[in-house]
Amino acid sequence: MKSLRILFLPYPVPSHVNAIWGLASILAKQGHVCNFALQDTLPKSLVEQLPGKAFKFNSLSFGVGFEGPLVKSEKSNDKYLDDLIARMTSRIYLDRKAKIQALVTQIGNIDVVMLDTFLFSDFIILYPYLKLNRVKLFFIQTMFPFLHPEGNCPPLTSTTTPETYTWWLKTKHNSRRYLRRLIQKIKYLNFDNQSILFRKIKENNIPKKFSIQSNTTFSPSFTNISELILAPQDIEFPNLGKYDWQYYVGYLPGPKRRELTDSRYPNLVTELITEKNLDAQIKLIYVSLGTLYETYENQVIDFLKKVFSIARKKNNYRFVISLTSKLWPKLETIPPNIFLLELVAQLHLLPQVDLFITHAGLNSIKEAIDAGVPMLCFPLSVDSDQPGNAARVQYHKLGILGDMRRDREEAISQKIVEIISNNIYRQNIANFAKRCRNKYNEEHFVSLFNHLCANYPEWE
Repeated sequence: MKSLRILFLPYPVPSHVNAIWGLASILAKQGHVCNFALQDTLPKSLVEQLPGKAFKFNSLSFGVGFEGPLVKSEKSNDKYLDDLIARMTSRIYLDRKAKIQALVTQIGNIDVVMLDTFLFSDFIILYPYLKLNRVKLFFIQTMFPFLHPEGNCPPLTSTTTPETYTWWLKTKHNSRRYLRRLIQKIKYLNFDNQSILFRKIKENNIPKKFSIQSNTTFSPSFTNISELILAPQDIEFPNLGKYDWQYYVGYLPGPKRRELTDSRYPNLVTELITEKNLDAQIKLIYVSLGTLYETYENQVIDFLKKVFSIARKKNNYRFVISLTSKLWPKLETIPPNIFLLELVAQLHLLPQVDLFITHAGLNSIKEAIDAGVPMLCFPLSVDSDQPGNAARVQYHKLGILGDMRRDREEAISQKIVEIISNNIYRQNIANFAKRCRNKYNEEHFVSLFNHLCANYPEWE
């Protein structure tokens, strides 16, 4: 295949950029030219490692409710009125459209656009450009799919499994979603998010073939546009099925990222691993609960205090905890077998540990599977995909699901003991990792990408 010029439009947070790292690296290795549209709020150390050129792209997505935060940041005297005016005048849409037009002009010829599903509304703006210039577009799904053909998949915000997803639960979830939309429609005089999207779809002459499906947990999805899912289908609940335009491509780790660490990390981890190798009773446990500390600070502190108490009673445990230093003063006296670090080289540490206590972000789960380490999942955000991810980990016996808000110290300790003492979890995850590596390797993705590009249909 000839060299293609590819534009990546990831959602501007580190987790989404990290998710596309492997995929972009593989495409660059094949000789394709990768470009990235990124906000300047992203860490410089992350941007510098991307396999291509980064273009400054500071703009808000339209149709997802950013009008409120925008007018709030401008210290509006009447937030509701200014929010409504911004919606009625298409303020964010017009700014986004101008920024996208400037971006594609700056880059020049583009053959393929890789669009994060969280930026789904950019497809509406891009469609006339895609059609005029015969540019291919793929959606990049950094979570599990939001749409399933059977419609019996619980929302990702729930720890429910398909077997326990009753008619009543489904009705309750759908009713809540409908009620939220109805309230927003009334509040904004028919300039709610969904109505704005439908207006712009009509304005940009998007065919009905690419219908927008808004009955999803997170971002709406468009049908009949190739969606590359950055996860193995094997970790999904069985018998869910998929649409013809959905393609699971697996983890695709790519080359190792350069990870920033605390200055004492290398020596500390070396000492802990040496101690573990000399004494079989020593168990090394890594704890990382993501970066949502501002919203869930109290829950994180309460949970870690329980972990500290467990550490005092289990002298053979060694806990390496990744935690922002802002919260360290709020913790009680640190036990000698607890090691707090602000920056941990997760990809380096995971293969060395006996257990990974995680918030169940999908990137962390994929990295744990690849490293062959079982997980104890404590979803932190009940409004994210973490509960659904954790439910899948437990379903496939790759770890255990916990409840950060309800589990007491004894329950947490019992779950730690169960995973460490029962080798079935490590065996399951080792077999699972081997199967995924064989099924979703670099050759598989390159073959799929080449096939999809060669057979990409003309825009209508």
